[in-house]
Amino acid sequence: MYICRAQENDISKEKGLRSYFSSKTGRLQDTAKVMDSLKKINEIRYSDTGMYNDSLWNILESYPNQYWRYPLYVFLHKYLVWKEDGELYLPEEYYEEYKKLVMLTTAYYFVKGVVYNSVNTVKDTTFKVCAKIENNDNYLSEYIDNMRNDLKIFYNKLESSDLGRCKRGIILLSGFLNESQNVEDFYDLILNSNIEIEHILPRKWSDNNDWDEQKAKEVMETLGNLAPFEKKLNISASNEFFKKKKNSYKESKFADIQDLLELDKWDYNEVKLREKNIIIRIKSFIEEVSKFI
Repeated sequence: MYICRAQENDISKEKGLRSYFSSKTGRLQDTAKVMDSLKKINEIRYSDTGMYNDSLWNILESYPNQYWRYPLYVFLHKYLVWKEDGELYLPEEYYEEYKKLVMLTTAYYFVKGVVYNSVNTVKDTTFKVCAKIENNDNYLSEYIDNMRNDLKIFYNKLESSDLGRCKRGIILLSGFLNESQNVEDFYDLILNSNIEIEHILPRKWSDNNDWDEQKAKEVMETLGNLAPFEKKLNISASNEFFKKKKNSYKESKFADIQDLLELDKWDYNEVKLREKNIIIRIKSFIEEVSKFI
């Protein structure tokens, strides 16, 4: 439906699926065209080649609604080509454009998701971006113009770790943006591993003199104290505290976890320093994608 809407340059209020296709019978008349579309959609949805279903796509899977999908599907549906062997491929001349779209899609939806936590705030821009992709218009500026005024609030919410339903996605994004992170390892982890969010200072701990209860409560759910971690390793780390946890951390392929091995202890100052670095990391990403136009 969203592909058809884009092709018809329809940016009006969305309709239910049945109403949309029954209101104009011609949309389903060309069965060969419909089946070609469905085959492309199926290939995009279930592909694990990494060509277009990459780490950022998988990070977006944690987003609390589905609207981020539609611009990506419209782009791929428009530009993917069938090979003679029946496989789909994205022509090389569109690689860079698609990379920018995925990056900016990630930035836009997480900014909006953190600031508003409401599906209605992204609908109009989603429809406009889809239509502009299909009609070769400047869709990247649509994203940027619509999120620019929200960045100050977004950064404030990062600092207070007021991330709502986007917390998991922001933590995964931060891990991906770690300059030390091996990109192939991250893709393999997010595609094939059961990832949990690790509390570096656990909710319960013992035999530790570096923390008092008030400071622990203050930082427990902040970005500085949270990191993506393989579930199988997180189970073994359990609620043992830092020196014991480091034995499990050594086996992790997440750079955010590996960075912790350089520390002798995990105290309040280290949490705040890590939080500051994560926020800088995410701000730099937003600033980078905002220069795409």
